[in-house]
Amino acid sequence: MEYVRTILDNGAPNTRVHLVGHSVGGVIAASFAHRYPGRVESFVNVEGNFTLADAFWSAQVSTKTPDQVNEMLEADRADPARWLRESGIESTGDRIRSAAEALAYQPASTIQATARAVVEYTGVPSYEQVLHEVFERTPVHLVAGARSRAGWNVPEWALTAAASYTEVPDAGHMVMLEAPDSFGKVLAELIADPRRINAALH
Repeated sequence: MEYVRTILDNGAPNTRVHLVGHSVGGVIAASFAHRYPGRVESFVNVEGNFTLADAFWSAQVSTKTPDQVNEMLEADRADPARWLRESGIESTGDRIRSAAEALAYQPASTIQATARAVVEYTGVPSYEQVLHEVFERTPVHLVAGARSRAGWNVPEWALTAAASYTEVPDAGHMVMLEAPDSFGKVLAELIADPRRINAALH
């Protein structure tokens, strides 16, 4: 979270920003919005973790040894097409290149530290209160892939309190990889009108 603040202070000082957080990034974005509400114009939560049940991948990674996490990451980097297929994503050329870039972005130590922090942060009762306060102070837009929506543990209060809810058709959890054009269009519409209330986009 402090890393995000430093990046924003350097790149967009004294500016309110639109945060987009996907999966575990949704936890980081929510925590930032909670601590620094004056810096956030809106928050787009793309299948971000609402409960510890959503953080199942982080829970698995957090219990591995550093060597096991490094071996897992190296195996994925060596074969990004396999990593995509195991995630239920057709491995086209563009997607393989995007996956390779994503997998190369962080070392194993950072991935495990993030996983442990997410498990710790989402596993306490106070996390739900943090989310309530974010929704009360900031326009929060919920975005899901149509195929993966059923597995996203979004509470009813969040659906009611959200400024909008969108399902991107023909996409799963990795919506930005599977449907980049549709996802980009959704983001552009939300950022253009971040304070829409309970609108549905398709």
